[in-house]
Amino acid sequence: MSRYDIFLNYKKARQIPFVTLVIHGKADEVVQFANGEELYGLLPNKVLPLWIPECGHNNLPQKDVFDRIKAFLEEIPQYPKVKIEEEPSTSLSLSSRSQVS
Repeated sequence: MSRYDIFLNYKKARQIPFVTLVIHGKADEVVQFANGEELYGLLPNKVLPLWIPECGHNNLPQKDVFDRIKAFLEEIPQYPKVKIEEEPSTSLSLSSRSQVS
């Protein structure tokens, strides 16, 4: 997968401590469906995914997606809370971003 994953998500997936829902179109030509399947397999805390046949990257059926997200949010309370240890932030703050004119 590494040659298709420019964001190196395959290296990060195993480190996600949170319960995770994956939604992916099986006909996705932007991010290969196999990439979504592999990432799903690497996640340590996952729920049943939503694989949508005949849909690509930007044409997922809104109702199906929202229904699955709603069900996912209702499932979350049954999972144990994950303790996150404080680590230095690697994200940029708004004040540190460069200005684009």
